[in-house]
Amino acid sequence: MDSGAIVAVTVNETDTVTPASADVVIKLDNNPTVKALTGVSESQTGVTTTFTDQLFFSVPAQGSSAKIRLLGYSSNIIEAKVNP
Repeated sequence: MDSGAIVAVTVNETDTVTPASADVVIKLDNNPTVKALTGVSESQTGVTTTFTDQLFFSVPAQGSSAKIRLLGYSSNIIEAKVNP
């Protein structure tokens, strides 16, 4: 508590993309990682992608007037699947 700390936080984030209407197709050509994980190049039902985000903060010592600072982050896709 006298010298502060570095804190790591992991957040799982899920993004779902669905077509706006029945005649729309989601194309995955611009995202080769999602394309590889789903095994398809397009979807009529949409795609759900899960990311793991890691954030690293510098937390000042107790009683300090310094603010918490973001030191760095990393984001990676851990899962992608075609919506049923």
